[in-house]
Amino acid sequence: MDAMQYVRESLAAPEINLREVAEGAGVGHSWLRMFARGAIPDPGYSRVKALADYFLRTGKSPAPAPTEAAA
Repeated sequence: MDAMQYVRESLAAPEINLREVAEGAGVGHSWLRMFARGAIPDPGYSRVKALADYFLRTGKSPAPAPTEAAA
């Protein structure tokens, strides 16, 4: 699994609070809502990395962690 897929699956989990994720990852809440809906097809590496790092750091993702080579 790559980082983008990991983040998208993590955000789709019903127990995930988008406002909490946005604050913890340092991204805008409205941007994150649009990204989670799939409205941002090319979100940029730094934001996806920040989100993946947040989920890995907090352990709040139900998705399997991305492999090192794909992250």
